Amino acid sequence: MTLSVHTFATPHDAEMAFYAAIRQRNLDALIAVWSDEEEVLCMHPGIPPLVSLDSIRKAWQEIFRRVNHIQLDVRHFAHWQGSLMSAHQLTEILRTRAGKEVRESTYRVTHLYIRGGHGWRLVCRHISSTQNGEAADIPSEKAMSALPRILH
Repeated sequence: MTLSVHTFATPHDAEMAFYAAIRQRNLDALIAVWSDEEEVLCMHPGIPPLVSLDSIRKAWQEIFRRVNHIQLDVRHFAHWQGSLMSAHQLTEILRTRAGKEVRESTYRVTHLYIRGGHGWRLVCRHISSTQNGEAADIPSEKAMSALPRILH
Protein backbone atom coordinates (compact mmCIF):
# COMPACT_ATOMS: atom_id res chain seq x y z
CA MET A 1 0.00 0.00 0.00
CA THR A 2 1.48 3.35 -1.02
CA LEU A 3 1.25 6.16 1.49
CA SER A 4 1.26 9.88 0.86
CA VAL A 5 4.76 11.35 1.01
CA HIS A 6 3.54 14.31 3.05
CA THR A 7 6.08 15.01 5.79
CA PHE A 8 4.84 15.86 9.27
CA ALA A 9 7.48 18.02 10.98
CA THR A 10 6.10 17.39 14.47
CA PRO A 11 3.85 14.82 16.15
CA HIS A 12 1.37 17.66 16.68
CA ASP A 13 1.26 18.27 12.91
CA ALA A 14 0.51 14.57 12.34
CA GLU A 15 -2.19 14.62 15.01
CA MET A 16 -3.88 17.71 13.57
CA ALA A 17 -3.85 16.08 10.11
CA PHE A 18 -5.35 12.91 11.60
CA TYR A 19 -8.26 14.76 13.22
CA ALA A 20 -8.81 16.94 10.13
CA ALA A 21 -9.09 13.75 8.06
CA ILE A 22 -11.70 12.34 10.46
CA ARG A 23 -13.74 15.55 10.41
CA GLN A 24 -13.58 15.60 6.60
CA ARG A 25 -14.21 11.85 6.37
CA ASN A 26 -11.12 11.62 4.15
CA LEU A 27 -9.89 8.03 4.33
CA ASP A 28 -6.74 8.55 2.24
CA ALA A 29 -5.64 11.54 4.34
CA LEU A 30 -6.32 9.56 7.53
CA ILE A 31 -4.26 6.58 6.38
CA ALA A 32 -1.44 8.90 5.23
CA VAL A 33 -0.85 9.89 8.87
CA TRP A 34 -0.13 6.27 9.86
CA SER A 35 3.37 4.80 9.81
CA ASP A 36 4.20 2.36 7.05
CA GLU A 37 5.73 0.02 9.64
CA GLU A 38 4.71 -3.59 9.13
CA GLU A 39 2.82 -3.67 12.41
CA VAL A 40 0.77 -0.70 13.52
CA LEU A 41 -1.94 -0.94 16.15
CA CYS A 42 -5.39 0.61 16.42
CA MET A 43 -7.63 -0.42 19.31
CA HIS A 44 -11.22 0.83 19.31
CA PRO A 45 -13.76 -0.25 21.92
CA GLY A 46 -15.82 -3.29 21.01
CA ILE A 47 -13.73 -4.62 18.13
CA PRO A 48 -10.60 -6.78 17.97
CA PRO A 49 -7.25 -4.96 17.73
CA LEU A 50 -6.35 -3.81 14.22
CA VAL A 51 -2.70 -4.64 13.50
CA SER A 52 -2.16 -3.65 9.88
CA LEU A 53 -2.80 -0.63 7.69
CA ASP A 54 -5.19 -2.71 5.62
CA SER A 55 -7.34 -3.61 8.64
CA ILE A 56 -7.23 -0.01 9.89
CA ARG A 57 -8.29 1.26 6.45
CA LYS A 58 -11.20 -1.22 6.31
CA ALA A 59 -12.38 -0.29 9.82
CA TRP A 60 -12.35 3.47 9.11
CA GLN A 61 -13.99 2.89 5.74
CA GLU A 62 -16.83 1.14 7.56
CA ILE A 63 -17.07 3.93 10.16
CA PHE A 64 -17.31 6.56 7.41
CA ARG A 65 -19.88 4.45 5.54
CA ARG A 66 -22.15 4.09 8.60
CA VAL A 67 -21.87 7.64 9.97
CA ASN A 68 -23.04 10.57 7.87
CA HIS A 69 -21.90 13.34 10.27
CA ILE A 70 -18.95 13.52 12.67
CA GLN A 71 -18.32 16.31 15.18
CA LEU A 72 -15.22 15.82 17.28
CA ASP A 73 -13.82 17.87 20.16
CA VAL A 74 -10.29 16.91 21.17
CA ARG A 75 -8.72 17.92 24.47
CA HIS A 76 -5.01 17.30 24.96
CA PHE A 77 -4.29 15.99 28.43
CA ALA A 78 -0.57 15.19 28.49
CA HIS A 79 2.26 14.45 26.11
CA TRP A 80 5.87 13.33 26.12
CA GLN A 81 8.28 13.65 23.23
CA GLY A 82 11.69 12.14 22.72
CA SER A 83 13.90 12.33 19.65
CA LEU A 84 12.22 9.35 17.90
CA MET A 85 8.95 8.73 19.75
CA SER A 86 6.11 10.80 21.15
CA ALA A 87 3.15 9.80 23.34
CA HIS A 88 -0.03 11.86 23.57
CA GLN A 89 -2.94 11.38 25.95
CA LEU A 90 -6.22 12.98 24.94
CA THR A 91 -9.93 13.07 25.55
CA GLU A 92 -12.25 12.88 22.54
CA ILE A 93 -15.86 13.99 22.71
CA LEU A 94 -17.49 12.46 19.66
CA ARG A 95 -20.91 13.35 18.29
CA THR A 96 -22.15 11.30 15.37
CA ARG A 97 -25.27 11.02 13.30
CA ALA A 98 -26.20 7.85 11.46
CA GLY A 99 -29.56 8.31 9.79
CA LYS A 100 -31.77 9.92 12.46
CA GLU A 101 -29.76 8.56 15.39
CA VAL A 102 -27.50 11.07 17.13
CA ARG A 103 -24.93 9.82 19.66
CA GLU A 104 -22.42 11.49 21.95
CA SER A 105 -19.56 9.54 23.48
CA THR A 106 -16.46 10.46 25.44
CA TYR A 107 -13.23 8.52 25.07
CA ARG A 108 -9.76 8.44 26.58
CA VAL A 109 -7.18 8.18 23.82
CA THR A 110 -3.47 7.44 23.63
CA HIS A 111 -1.52 8.07 20.42
CA LEU A 112 2.07 6.96 19.87
CA TYR A 113 4.09 8.57 17.09
CA ILE A 114 7.49 7.62 15.69
CA ARG A 115 9.86 9.72 13.63
CA GLY A 116 11.14 8.24 10.40
CA GLY A 117 12.22 9.21 6.90
CA HIS A 118 8.97 11.07 6.23
CA GLY A 119 8.73 12.83 9.56
CA TRP A 120 6.37 11.86 12.35
CA ARG A 121 3.77 9.12 11.86
CA LEU A 122 1.11 7.50 14.00
CA VAL A 123 2.05 3.95 15.00
CA CYS A 124 -0.50 3.22 17.75
CA ARG A 125 -3.96 4.52 18.63
CA HIS A 126 -5.69 3.13 21.72
CA ILE A 127 -9.18 4.27 22.72
CA SER A 128 -11.09 3.47 25.90
CA SER A 129 -14.70 4.39 26.60
CA THR A 130 -15.25 6.35 29.76
CA GLN A 131 -16.91 4.30 32.53
CA ASN A 132 -20.67 3.88 32.22
CA GLY A 133 -20.81 6.61 29.60
CA GLU A 134 -19.87 9.25 32.19
CA ALA A 135 -18.16 12.36 30.95
CA ALA A 136 -14.40 12.26 31.20
CA ASP A 137 -12.90 14.34 33.98
CA ILE A 138 -11.30 17.07 31.91
CA PRO A 139 -9.08 19.34 33.99
CA SER A 140 -9.08 23.11 33.45
CA GLU A 141 -6.21 24.83 31.65
CA LYS A 142 -5.05 26.28 34.99
CA ALA A 143 -4.98 22.83 36.59
CA MET A 144 -3.14 21.42 33.58
CA SER A 145 -0.43 24.08 33.71
CA ALA A 146 0.34 23.06 37.32
CA LEU A 147 0.92 19.38 36.45
CA PRO A 148 4.40 18.02 35.73
CA ARG A 149 4.87 16.97 32.08
CA ILE A 150 6.47 13.59 32.80
CA LEU A 151 4.73 10.33 31.99
CA HIS A 152 5.79 7.20 33.90
